[in-house]
Amino acid sequence: MKLVPQTKEHVVDIDGLIAAVTPKTKMICLINPNNPTGTYYTKEKFEKLLKTVPQEVVLVVDEAYFDFADAPDYPNGFDYRNMHPNMIICRTLSKAFGLSGIRLGYAISTPEIVDYMNRVREPFNTNLLAQVAGIAAFKDTDYLKNAIKVNKEGKEYLYKEFTRLGIEYLPTQGNFMLFKVGEAQTSGRDCYDYLLHKGVIVRPVANYGFPNWLRLSIGLKEQNETFIKYFEEFLKTVR
Repeated sequence: MKLVPQTKEHVVDIDGLIAAVTPKTKMICLINPNNPTGTYYTKEKFEKLLKTVPQEVVLVVDEAYFDFADAPDYPNGFDYRNMHPNMIICRTLSKAFGLSGIRLGYAISTPEIVDYMNRVREPFNTNLLAQVAGIAAFKDTDYLKNAIKVNKEGKEYLYKEFTRLGIEYLPTQGNFMLFKVGEAQTSGRDCYDYLLHKGVIVRPVANYGFPNWLRLSIGLKEQNETFIKYFEEFLKTVR
């Protein structure tokens, strides 16, 4: 396995992926939007990859946060299946559909690739209740539209508050945000512990190479406001 580092802007490095392809390459895995940064690669970059990578290479595109992406140049994997037949597009109902507890997702690919996937999957890997819930969720378009609306309003509020507080953050195409707490290498953990004792749970991301950053899930209006209240309290203790 070969890992390609992200760009300095914390975006999946498409040019780096292209450069890393060799005659031995069997599969390329992408995440768009990326987790935990919330960043994305553009249509232009994705099309460059599709035109460059050999057709026999399997391309796995993880679009778990697809429903939240609103950038005009965000590439919808479904639109490019004819450009690269050996593509697997992965999505989930755990995010915008709010069904994380049933662990239900799906993949779109060719009959040939799905045949190989069926040969190695566990039997009864998706139970009947999860399947019924998934079908019902797909039909509930009002819920999906509202979830997307609430998320967009939430991230705009957090953008504004982080700017007011002088906090560096990464604009997101997901339902979460990565933000920099301070310069010290312990900043992320210190803030995490402070917020945890206030009943606010965020995610440390030192294991991703961001020891002084945190990942915040965008919540309801009152939840976002509660986070900002206690985060501002924490900043006053360290500034």
